[in-house]
Amino acid sequence: MRSAHSLSLFPLRRAPVLLFICAGLLAAVSQSRPTSARPIAALETGAACADLGTKFNAAENFFGSTDVRALVAADFNNDSLPDVAMLQQNRGLVILLGNGRGQFAVGFQTSLSFGDSYPFGKMAVADFNRDNKPDLAIGGGTPALLGRGDGTFAPASGLPNNFSPVSVAAADYNGDGKTDLAGVLSNGESRLVTGNGDGSFGQATMITSGSFSSFNLAVANAELNNDGKPDLFICSGGCRVYLNNGAGGFTAGASVDVANTLNGFALGDFNGDGNQDIVISSFVDPYRLYPGNGSGGFGAPISLASGGATLTTADLNKDGRPDLIASGSSVVVLLNSATGFGPRNAYAAGRVVSATAVADFNLDGRLDVMAANREDSNFRVGFGLSFLPGDGAGRLLSGLQIPDSSSQSKVRVADLNRDGRSDVILSSSNSFPGNGVIVLLSDTKGGFEASQRYLPQGVSRNYLDSVAADFNNDNIPDIASLAPRSFNSPGSVTIFPGAGNGRFSQERAREFNLGNDPVEIVAADFNRDGFVDLATSNSTSNDLSVSFNDGRGGFGLTERRLAAGLDPRSLIVADFNGDGNPDMAVANRNSATISIFFGDGSGGFTHLPLGVNGNPRAIFLAEVNGDNNPDLIAPLGNVAGITVLLNLGAGSFGPPMMVELSVTPAETAAADFTGDGKVDLAVTSANERVTIFAGDGAGKFNVAGSFSLPAASDLTAGDFNGDGLTDLAVTGLNAAWVVTNACAPPRPALTNLSAASFTGVLFSPEMIVSAFGSGFTPQPVSATSLPLPPQLGGVSVKVKDGAGTERVAPLFFAGPDQVNYLMPTGTATGAATVTVIASDGKTSSEIVLVAPTSPSFFSANTNGFGVAAGYLLRVKAQTGEQSIEPIARFDAASGRFVSVPIVRASGDQYFLVLFGTGIRPSGGGGGSTVTATIGGRSVTVLYAGPQGNLAGLDQINLSITNIFGVSGETPVTLTADGKTAGNVVVAFP
Repeated sequence: MRSAHSLSLFPLRRAPVLLFICAGLLAAVSQSRPTSARPIAALETGAACADLGTKFNAAENFFGSTDVRALVAADFNNDSLPDVAMLQQNRGLVILLGNGRGQFAVGFQTSLSFGDSYPFGKMAVADFNRDNKPDLAIGGGTPALLGRGDGTFAPASGLPNNFSPVSVAAADYNGDGKTDLAGVLSNGESRLVTGNGDGSFGQATMITSGSFSSFNLAVANAELNNDGKPDLFICSGGCRVYLNNGAGGFTAGASVDVANTLNGFALGDFNGDGNQDIVISSFVDPYRLYPGNGSGGFGAPISLASGGATLTTADLNKDGRPDLIASGSSVVVLLNSATGFGPRNAYAAGRVVSATAVADFNLDGRLDVMAANREDSNFRVGFGLSFLPGDGAGRLLSGLQIPDSSSQSKVRVADLNRDGRSDVILSSSNSFPGNGVIVLLSDTKGGFEASQRYLPQGVSRNYLDSVAADFNNDNIPDIASLAPRSFNSPGSVTIFPGAGNGRFSQERAREFNLGNDPVEIVAADFNRDGFVDLATSNSTSNDLSVSFNDGRGGFGLTERRLAAGLDPRSLIVADFNGDGNPDMAVANRNSATISIFFGDGSGGFTHLPLGVNGNPRAIFLAEVNGDNNPDLIAPLGNVAGITVLLNLGAGSFGPPMMVELSVTPAETAAADFTGDGKVDLAVTSANERVTIFAGDGAGKFNVAGSFSLPAASDLTAGDFNGDGLTDLAVTGLNAAWVVTNACAPPRPALTNLSAASFTGVLFSPEMIVSAFGSGFTPQPVSATSLPLPPQLGGVSVKVKDGAGTERVAPLFFAGPDQVNYLMPTGTATGAATVTVIASDGKTSSEIVLVAPTSPSFFSANTNGFGVAAGYLLRVKAQTGEQSIEPIARFDAASGRFVSVPIVRASGDQYFLVLFGTGIRPSGGGGGSTVTATIGGRSVTVLYAGPQGNLAGLDQINLSITNIFGVSGETPVTLTADGKTAGNVVVAFP
């Protein structure tokens, strides 16, 4: 796979350092990876609680930064596994082949012309040539594509030149047993094109006329008069039924008003009377359900909860009734029942969801949802596709939106009705009527009851933060909510008395002034009189305010100020010195310190400032080393790490310990997420992921898993469904989401992953692959010479490709739970079955997808991510002398390789040499288009292909002399034939 020429500055087979690195890489690949170091990708697909980490029920996201406009699901390559076809704005049609685990890889793509508007009805599955292989109808310049049954497509023939629809539908409209094509054109005209049954088409006939001023253009099949003939529901301005006479002729029937811009519609028997109904989604109005009367007409519309834009239907909860799945800012589900549609449940996907497809993508017998994400005028698309597994009961295993959370300032959790589950308090700062305090009581499934909004005596009020405690001494939780500075107050607090059932009184609410520009509030009995007091952190006055309870829930008679550092914000309460009195700690965001205030039990405090090696964004309480003293954790806003302050007891703390993270933290939550009794960390960062760092009980943390969430920021931990596992409430894009924690399902008997990146959906011939399972062989055995042997320790691997040819794979390594092998040369593209035969004769198999290329980088830590494996070649300008410089060094303190910044001198030339696998072309030669970027900037690829005669190992030579404007750890991406490797980084000063 030579994108240019081999770099003449150094022969590939003569550089001793290069050979040393390659040998080391192969040695690392040949070693069994300990389960505690399994990569994030493996953890996200399955693990056991308290063993390999915890799986959070969040959407899996694929194909980042792709603008997807339409989506359908079908088995396009005849392997009995669901695949996906998507229309991508800059790439045309892309076929994603599934492996039956909810994972996908590009199998085919072709450029197509399709309009930028009309996101619904752009694509449909049909069989135009009666070969039982799925074809595609597409709204655009190529309205029909014929499937070959291997995941590839070819244009149909005979379509009229003037037939370029924006929305399409396919069925046998004229009763001749052949599939026809109906479409609406951009001028509002709709036409029918008859199929010949062999993949070709006849002439088009007009169904309706239109005008260039027409809008709301869409067409869909609908059997609305119960005569067994496919009718059409066509929108062109307004929407109307067109009844089929059985010979391809249509008669205009009942119309449906669209009061505003049409976003989508769905057809189905929603009320169970045997007649087809229609649900209309428009820009402003709530959903409207038009019940069908069985003769092509409709009854009076019924308003439903608003949901999103485009609509699809499926029976998500297996009750025999079609439910609604909508796209919009999230994936919205409205479950249908005998009493009608239930409340709106929204699930986190990408930033803007343009379409959804429903199928059992992971073969667990439950319907799942695939969401297509697109750009709009406000947001660049973050994820191309989002996979949301279904639980079979109508819920999607993804982040569930907390209702009414679009304008929240803070999300706090407390058990407000004393049922053992965490409830939610939202402090809302939006304009009336969206402001106030919003309380949501959790149900038994991780969802919420209807929200309750509280305002003091019904008066509009914005709030920044809230805390729950028993302020009036009646053994019932109350709520104290913190209001920001206003024209008549430097800051104030409202007390909402609780009723004991999770409800609160706004008629008996009391207000008082507290603080000077306060930002956070906490509660504790600071003067040990048996009544709960309040304290706030004040950002502009650089101090804390303490107000003491009068015993009846009254405050404001006295206020004590405590000087802190610059910009004190995040505030917590604990007994740090073990004297039984509540103390406080506050993060001084602009002074690189934490202030500890030791309480004396009578309302007095002693101040102890502690340095934290950076500006603390927040502060969290945790017991990280098992000595029962409350320790402190501070994520840093200007450093890729956190500071841990170990509490030594009696009011003393150890020196700040820096924990380097693979991401720069935005916010952090500390709790036992892995179920092993040790404190872990959940960290948000700019990469729109929440990363879980598992604590070892001694103050150290290692990556244990992660999940994606659009614009994830603030985190709050709690058990929302009462299952004993710690869940997360995460603020994201204009909303807050509950992401529930679950013991991950058992690992499959065999899982194949790239031996470089430890991810795996797509593989290529001559690629190094790691197969994970169990019971392969009692003792680990490694290959010691070339050529690689076909058997190690009694273990062998066979690969049967899509053409039916079975080959024995050469082996690098065989161990009890891992086998590393070389995907055999000549393996045909498409679905292939990998079978591992253990030393005792037992077999385990998995279906994988094979393509000519499937690039991935090796990393220095051999864990699939972080600093790249490779080196820097420098050529001096004056002498031409070459020197090899490291891009990684081993850090003994952390026990891992860390980046060495690449420093460049003016005039010299610099070349980055990296290593990977899956980059070379398949056996038999052939070329490949290879491009690369560093920090989003294009770099010249001088060589990309095999590294000498080392089996499966590829080398990439990049010219980086003229790369400017990058600093810090910077991602490296390489794209080969449209497939991207991007799991590693290099560093610049």
